[in-house]
Amino acid sequence: GRVSRGIFVDVRGRKRELLGMRERIVVPPLGEATSGVVVDHWHVRVGERVRAGQVLLELESDKASYEVRALVDGKLEARHLESGDSAKEGDVLGIAATASGTLSSAAS
Repeated sequence: GRVSRGIFVDVRGRKRELLGMRERIVVPPLGEATSGVVVDHWHVRVGERVRAGQVLLELESDKASYEVRALVDGKLEARHLESGDSAKEGDVLGIAATASGTLSSAAS
């Protein structure tokens, strides 16, 4: 359904905050052994359309690589961090605007 603001829980039980018809793209849970990551590279440019489940960017830590996927169909509205920037769990990487105002249940 249509949501204007609130919290929803995705299919893996993680909370997501919605800002109008926008969703924050955040650094996912990294586990206790990892203190932070570096943005490796973005696969999508600002303004480009994305599909739920599509890889948006890759993150690197000293122990692993992480793919961050879109949870909604729409477009990438903003990138808050760029390649080489450091981040920690929960940091906002960017903003995705939904195509229709409805949520997808795609896992990331």
